[in-house]
Amino acid sequence: MNSKTINQHKKILEGLLDEEGVYFEELSKVEIFNLQKLWKEKFKAKTLPNYELQLWHTFSPDSFTNYKEGEDADKKYQNQPVKEFFIWGGDRGYRCFGNKLPNLERLKKVPRDFGIIYDLYVTHKNFKWTYVYTHNDFCGPYFAE
Repeated sequence: MNSKTINQHKKILEGLLDEEGVYFEELSKVEIFNLQKLWKEKFKAKTLPNYELQLWHTFSPDSFTNYKEGEDADKKYQNQPVKEFFIWGGDRGYRCFGNKLPNLERLKKVPRDFGIIYDLYVTHKNFKWTYVYTHNDFCGPYFAE
């Protein structure tokens, strides 16, 4: 990923968080790595051998069965009470604080085909649940507890 694309990602996501009234702190590379590690321990399917680059592949009836998809996932996500959560994807990650979760539906207006928007993972601060917004129009979003 080139620096122009990385800056576009950062601008789009931070702009969305600002507009949604979410206070955020950018995570370091080490914090993002640790966040991903904890996410994998909680939500990673054991039966999928090669999905490291696209972790959302864990949401498959053959591997991880306790999840919601599409509108059901959106409803579950939007109804979660929050104060603190994480949002991460690509090489960016944020610790977020707010009384509501950001509406990621607005990202559908942004091209999502690997160039601009990447897969986004929103996770409760204690990994009670996760919401995954994929770069594909035909996959997801996903919600799991």
